[in-house]
Amino acid sequence: MRILSQQFAFMTQRNVATLSKSIARTLERLSSGKRINAASDGAAEMARGVGLESTRRSLTAALRNLNDARAMFEITDGVLAVQNDIIQRMREISLQSASGTLSSSDRAYLDQEFQQLKAEYTRLLSADTYNGQNLFDGSVRSIQVGVNKGERMSFSLTSPETLSSTSVTTTSFDGVYSARATMGLGSINWELEVGDFDNDGNEDIIATNQANNWLQVHLSNGDGTFNSLATFSLGSGRGVAVGHLNNDTNLDIVIASNSASGVRVKMGVGDGTFGAQILLNTGMNIAHVGVDDLNNDGFDDVAYIPASGLGDFVGVILSNGNGTFKSAVTFATNTGPRKLDFGDFNEDGNMDVIVGHNNAASQNLKIFYGDGAGSFSSSANLALDSPTDCFQVADLDNSGTDDIVRIDNVNNEIEFRLGNGDGTFQSATTIAVTTPEDLTLQDIDGDGNVDLTYSAGLTSNARVYLMRGYGDGTFASAYSGVDLGPSPGAVYNSFYGKIRAADFNSDGILDLAATNQSPNYISYVLSEIETTTTGQDLNILTQSSAEDMLETLDSVMVSIALARAEIGAYTSRLETIQSVNTQMRDATSEALSRMVDADYAEEMADLVREQILRESGLIVMNQMQLNLRLILKLLPSD
Repeated sequence: MRILSQQFAFMTQRNVATLSKSIARTLERLSSGKRINAASDGAAEMARGVGLESTRRSLTAALRNLNDARAMFEITDGVLAVQNDIIQRMREISLQSASGTLSSSDRAYLDQEFQQLKAEYTRLLSADTYNGQNLFDGSVRSIQVGVNKGERMSFSLTSPETLSSTSVTTTSFDGVYSARATMGLGSINWELEVGDFDNDGNEDIIATNQANNWLQVHLSNGDGTFNSLATFSLGSGRGVAVGHLNNDTNLDIVIASNSASGVRVKMGVGDGTFGAQILLNTGMNIAHVGVDDLNNDGFDDVAYIPASGLGDFVGVILSNGNGTFKSAVTFATNTGPRKLDFGDFNEDGNMDVIVGHNNAASQNLKIFYGDGAGSFSSSANLALDSPTDCFQVADLDNSGTDDIVRIDNVNNEIEFRLGNGDGTFQSATTIAVTTPEDLTLQDIDGDGNVDLTYSAGLTSNARVYLMRGYGDGTFASAYSGVDLGPSPGAVYNSFYGKIRAADFNSDGILDLAATNQSPNYISYVLSEIETTTTGQDLNILTQSSAEDMLETLDSVMVSIALARAEIGAYTSRLETIQSVNTQMRDATSEALSRMVDADYAEEMADLVREQILRESGLIVMNQMQLNLRLILKLLPSD
């Protein structure tokens, strides 16, 4: 036995110490639940674990953000639901107030509730906030929904419409026109018409030139200026009319030929130009033409008056709708027919023709009552106190019945005849004017009533005057005239003053154009508009205001529905993001657990093994100490 060597003792001691450290580490893992408690336990694993822990905690914070956002949207949607209920009740009582069976006091009672509901609706608009923020102020907000910078969901809610008093802006014509502008045509400008000849939505001008036998087209730019497109040879021509003579949507023109024994037709191409000229042979020169649908087939037909001294009749040429025409048919008039127009004077749904005569022996207007097939069932004379060659037909009193306005050059008057709807007319009323020349009947100022514009020509003070209609067949006094002559203030003795009204600058108010001579121009002026802003209070005190309120409330309900739909869409997206974040957090937690958490079964097994080994080592050490003492006892004491 080796006495001096303790090799096995030292080895046993080392093993016991190692086992003690391993037991301590195992107890640390069991008590902390972590496999990695220090960098020495695994530096790389600890670094990855720190990153996973940060992600897990960030995802948890993002989920809290999503829950807050859902709560915000749910509260807002709840307020909108209440507002929708308010609007529904307001519409209910508005509908009740719109009934003609209620008295004014009944509507006043209903309006009291209406006003209180309106006030509460308005209050909720400003009170609909979350954490002090008004979500309907139009701002774009964002919610942090991810763990990294920029992972946001932006949103902006459309505010429901208000029910407060609103400002209404209207435009109107105050009788003032811009400075005169002119377009030359050559010499002896005769007639002009307006229409959209190039299908661009702007009103254009065409005019005839008798001396050069031209037709010139001036295409509007829509801003009060024109481009002179081209001049087209007429061969001969004087009067002009526009309409739809075939089965396309382009405006066509009809010209009264004063030297070619017929009516000339040019079909529109739709770009401001026209097709080949078609001559409708009448066997004589023509003084005046007009177009309207005389046989109810949807296509305009042609009616004409022969040149002076060539016959006392009105001719009708029916369109076939394909660019061809039937033969002319004539109907006897009184002596000296000069002009014609159209209207349904007996309200039978068929277009009638009215003819004026410029002859002392024929002081009347002759009406031919249409039969709807291109002919006439009967005729009648409307007695006048002077010849006439200038008149127009329009509904002056908003009765749905055609009325007649004519110029009386003999007595310097404008005469009005209101129709009774059965082919007869009321007694004439007149307004004294100075040297009237031409007139047009249109709603100039856009108030729904027909206005009268007339030219006073053939003097050094020739002007165009506007008389606003009241809608009952009467008219206001004439505005101070607009000078459409060749040079304002100058003397000119041959101002024909053929006038037309159309919107040349797209402002919704009609402007004026006229022909004149010496020098020869087409002159036009633009109406100047004034803008007025007025307040409009919301109530249901009258039947009409209650009816209007129905439309307003419907619009508000649509805006509320839009806002709720937006909230629903955002909430749906939040739920999707929340589901994704929850799955990511759970997966991150599981990965982190697998990486750093202790395996209790494994650790307990290790602990038992290590404790057994340690105890065994301690027993061996004790046994070695006992053997050493026994050997020492065998040695002599001295």
